[in-house]
Amino acid sequence: MKYTKFSEEWNNNMYDANTFFHKYFSMSLAKYLAFIFINIKLSPNIITLLSSILVVSSVLALNIIQGLLGACLLLVLSQLSYSFDCADGVIARISGRESSFGAFLDASLDRFNII
Repeated sequence: MKYTKFSEEWNNNMYDANTFFHKYFSMSLAKYLAFIFINIKLSPNIITLLSSILVVSSVLALNIIQGLLGACLLLVLSQLSYSFDCADGVIARISGRESSFGAFLDASLDRFNII
């Protein structure tokens, strides 16, 4: 899929961002990641699982690597996880792979990630 067509589809299927950081950083990163994921045909459910793996990795990084480096890894991996989470639903809608299981998985793992 060409980026211009993808960008149009993204804009038609994305919800409005409600904060400055979300709109100009998180969603921008999610858009570029989603473009890559769609072109390599990665399943939205796999992206959801990867998002949770990144959350667990960020917590482990903070606990294993002490100091500033651990804190920086926590921030970077958490932000990357959030961008994956922002992208998975839009990818499902754009690619026509929406499912009730995918919605359940996304909502369940979002709650797990909060804990």
